[in-house]
Amino acid sequence: DLRARRLRFIGDAHQRIREDYLRSLRLFRFYGQLDFLPPDRAAIVAVKGELSGLAGVSGERVRQELQKILAQKNAPQVLELMHKSGVLRAVLPEAKNINSLAKFIKLRLPAGWLENLALLVMAKKSSTSAVRVEAIIKNLKLSNAEADFLRQVLSPALSVIAAKTRADFRTAWYYATPPIYAVLADMYFALGYWTLARHRAAKAAVRGMRVKRFPMRGQDLLAAGLRPGPGIGQALRHTESWWVEKDFKPNKKQCLAFALKNN
Repeated sequence: DLRARRLRFIGDAHQRIREDYLRSLRLFRFYGQLDFLPPDRAAIVAVKGELSGLAGVSGERVRQELQKILAQKNAPQVLELMHKSGVLRAVLPEAKNINSLAKFIKLRLPAGWLENLALLVMAKKSSTSAVRVEAIIKNLKLSNAEADFLRQVLSPALSVIAAKTRADFRTAWYYATPPIYAVLADMYFALGYWTLARHRAAKAAVRGMRVKRFPMRGQDLLAAGLRPGPGIGQALRHTESWWVEKDFKPNKKQCLAFALKNN
């Protein structure tokens, strides 16, 4: 079997899976890692017949296998086979964008497994619902850092996807944060939401930019005579929006003058 690059269960496939239902996932992981031929028909039939058992596998163990599968360059073809067998729906029903994954991986080599996961579950042309995101985080038992990344990538989608002009791109870059903006720009192109020209424009608009820090603080407004209260926060947000619209150029003195004049 090794010489022939064949992948199959030893003995009764159904029995091997019932001994540990995670073997259904490992079958596909080995297929991807070893670059073997697709699993034999008996293995696939057994996997399809034992899908219900995957519900009893802990989220941590499922996450570990998915992480290894999604980190592979050939993840798209592995996921396609998982989809056809029903395994992908059993462990990650939110996965919808398999056909776009190969393009995304080429853009982001080496692509991280979590970025690939985010692309798979991103909703069509909109931010993914918080309920859906939290369900994925809970089911896969993601770490705090992994959960935060997934929330950041999937939540601000609308603010970035609508960007068209240089000013739009730079504003989105600021609010989404540079790393998240870069991931989202590649996602939108891979998913077909952005044309190649728009993707290039999004990259060019922020090339060479450094992280900007809004130069004014609440204490500056208090020192200038504004009364403490909710108005301070409103003035900060209003002024920061103006500062972003002005391409981050106004200094602290100019921001303070704008805030005092307009609040």
